[in-house]
Amino acid sequence: MSLSNLTLMRGNGHWLPSTGPVMQLVVSSDRDRAYQLFSVLNDRGRSLGDADLLRSYTLEMVHKFPKHQGKVAELWDKILPAPSKEVSDFFLAYYPSKTGTRTGLPIFKKLRDEYFPNPEASNESEAESLINKVNEFREEMELFLKIRKGEWPYKSQPTPGVTPAITAWHKDHLRRLVISLKHELAMPLLLSAARTADEKKFAELAYMLEIFSFRYKNVCGGHATTPAKRYYIEAKNVRDSKAKTKQSAGVGFDLASRHSSRNRHPMPSSSQVWNLGFVTITEERSVVISGSFSRP
Repeated sequence: MSLSNLTLMRGNGHWLPSTGPVMQLVVSSDRDRAYQLFSVLNDRGRSLGDADLLRSYTLEMVHKFPKHQGKVAELWDKILPAPSKEVSDFFLAYYPSKTGTRTGLPIFKKLRDEYFPNPEASNESEAESLINKVNEFREEMELFLKIRKGEWPYKSQPTPGVTPAITAWHKDHLRRLVISLKHELAMPLLLSAARTADEKKFAELAYMLEIFSFRYKNVCGGHATTPAKRYYIEAKNVRDSKAKTKQSAGVGFDLASRHSSRNRHPMPSSSQVWNLGFVTITEERSVVISGSFSRP
């Protein structure tokens, strides 16, 4: 008879036939070990996603505040219905967008240590702050999914008789960047910009990145490491600048990446310059892009 058809009777310790499943209780006084076990097992024996672990952890943090716990659960219920890969990819973009550094693994531990360092909320104010953080996850994930699909992340209402500042031509730059060129490295920076900059400045950024992606990746065959690091740093800078000034004006960035002279797609000589609006590509065996969210 298989183990699934047996049950342990409390008290005498005998195994007796049962038609129901077996439930095994595992007790651990070590919180990290408990979450390590939880990270690889669920009721179907399949791996749980980092968001599932984060949901469980945040709910436990506010267990002393039932009303707040209910709000946290409602927010996670709006996040987790998305496919697990989409949720995971969101956090992989969100973390460097906020911190300026690569996420690394395990994602759950990184997110927990960065945003929820205390094991539990000690008062209602801390519980409310936790709600606000999970709600921020929800809002930013909505933006992330729109951008990832090449959809424009802003809601603009056209005014009759007035030519809109942002047209389909501007929006196509974003679609080509993320759909045609598949330049997912820029997602942290795009997410930061969509969260902090106005529509016009975001359009200029998408235009700049589309050109950079094509020249650096498709023409030069450049490696992803250098631009990724710059994207992460500038993504954080954009958010920090917004937080300091409470406005997006003046937020800018400088991207530069050195390329090997052995590249089979060499850049033009120093006497050649490609001036593309506020984006300039020049210097032998190099790709230099400089600019800001507003044209000079």
